[in-house]
Amino acid sequence: MYACCLEADIELLPGGDETEIGESGINLSGGQRQRVSLARAVYRQTDIYVLDDVLSAVDAHVGKAIYQRCITGLLGARTRILVTHGLQYLASTDKIICMKNGTIEQMGPYSELSKAGSTSDLAGLLAKYDAEVKSMKTTPSVEKINELAAKGEKSNTKVLMLLNGCPGMYENNRCCTFM
Repeated sequence: MYACCLEADIELLPGGDETEIGESGINLSGGQRQRVSLARAVYRQTDIYVLDDVLSAVDAHVGKAIYQRCITGLLGARTRILVTHGLQYLASTDKIICMKNGTIEQMGPYSELSKAGSTSDLAGLLAKYDAEVKSMKTTPSVEKINELAAKGEKSNTKVLMLLNGCPGMYENNRCCTFM
């Protein structure tokens, strides 16, 4: 519950974590539904997690907490495939796969894909993002970072991130077979 930032929500529910959700139960907001779904997935304790934009319906500070507590914390020893537009998470990944119009445009580690002088959409997007963050007089808030990262959504590029891949995960580009 803590890793998915659900403690406050559970306290507000009439039956706590036993409250029925759905048709004959209580209704949840989009962010609450997303966090409950993530908590259910984490509870299953699988080896590989495919997380499709799990941070999109939560506030910036909640997204940061979920990323730290759950995605890189609690699930840190598991293979996680995270689909996101959140540029602020890219540097902490093992491998990045950029897709455009349903095909893989580029793939590699952050250090390679973000190199200055690269002609890729991701390198250009990261350069703009980094320049805007560096131009600020103070450390930007999580909300401002998310606002800057959201500008990348217009590029029609999806970013798939692999975190802590299991042995053999990258052989023969098998990591791309989930599409």
